[in-house]
Amino acid sequence: MNKILEINEETMRITAEAGVRVSDLIRFVEEKGYMCLEFPSMNRASTLGSRVALDGYNRYYDRWGSSGSYVEAIEVVLPYNAKAVILGRGSRVPNKSQLGFQLMPLFFGSKGALGVITKVTEKIVHRPEAYKYGIMGFKTLEEGIKAYIELRKRADSIWKAKSYNKWFLKQATLPLMGKEWPDDVEILTEFHILGDKEVVETVEKKAYKICKQFGGFWRTDMPEPTFVIKMHETMESYMAMSGLRSERVITGGVGNRLVPLDPAVPDGKLVNFYRDYFALLRKIEDGESYPALATALKVLEPGTLVPASYGWTKFWVAFLAFWPRIDEEVRKEWMRWYREFVDLVWRYGGTITMTHGGMFIPRERRIEFIKREIGEREYELMKLIKRTLDPNNIMNPYVLP
Repeated sequence: MNKILEINEETMRITAEAGVRVSDLIRFVEEKGYMCLEFPSMNRASTLGSRVALDGYNRYYDRWGSSGSYVEAIEVVLPYNAKAVILGRGSRVPNKSQLGFQLMPLFFGSKGALGVITKVTEKIVHRPEAYKYGIMGFKTLEEGIKAYIELRKRADSIWKAKSYNKWFLKQATLPLMGKEWPDDVEILTEFHILGDKEVVETVEKKAYKICKQFGGFWRTDMPEPTFVIKMHETMESYMAMSGLRSERVITGGVGNRLVPLDPAVPDGKLVNFYRDYFALLRKIEDGESYPALATALKVLEPGTLVPASYGWTKFWVAFLAFWPRIDEEVRKEWMRWYREFVDLVWRYGGTITMTHGGMFIPRERRIEFIKREIGEREYELMKLIKRTLDPNNIMNPYVLP
């Protein structure tokens, strides 16, 4: 299940088995002179089948969308008859057609609960002529977020903007680079531009002008601007920071476990949400609000601003959980804290999990939260589809209670 089967340079389509690692697909496509739109941060760990099962988010989201936007066909083995079917956009040909039902979208985000994905056909694009990267620091959260939002308005030419807060940067730069983060730099905002050379150069000037309009700067006491790119290139390494606060380093015992959450809120509510959200995060570590939880959980990544659907932003939130200390009291406090968290996200009109983190929703609350997010009747429709395709409930039975 890990073979690249065909690349069609006339139709700009590539077909591969579901077990192909995305990093291998990217490398193969680049060697042919093209660009792969499937590009998650953890591309060395991700497989093509998992990208469909999660409707994966990736670095080109603002320009080309999630996996569901450029996967053109899938092969799926259905649980009720063990037969393989090829599903496209209304046709077996990997292009849009109105002749048949569009059944393929059923399997995007299905998390393996509706069938076994065996093959994936995706579109590829010609490699853009030029690429530019820029980053600037800001002294206040509000300035950095406003610059990020303004950059996102140019999604036709700036394919990605992103912001990193000081809480994360102070933890990332010292162990990885041996450099203290300046206390007065509250947030970083970066941008990526690709396209024709003349267009990229023009947009780059405009992007820097936007950042400076909101107080953006760079100083010699900050790391080299490319350090964020290097962190992305070695994502597996810096996510392994989970071991840095672990007793495993000293005693050889059980290490920490990374626990991700992934809320999304409207761009217009980011500043106020972030202030309330940071206050909630600090409750985990203050030792008073949740004393048991404070002994077992550490905030590693409080939430980098990452573009979601246009007008929305998601937060990759990562905790380090020291597994040997998790007991019944810690679990009870986690339930209480998580309830505060979801109520805050909903109060700002957001969703509690955009891509990652669904598996960490407390099981006792899962049905309640699903109904709150999608609606009672919609939940019943999900169960009907599940029963129709998988009457014996053999495919990932715990995804849909």
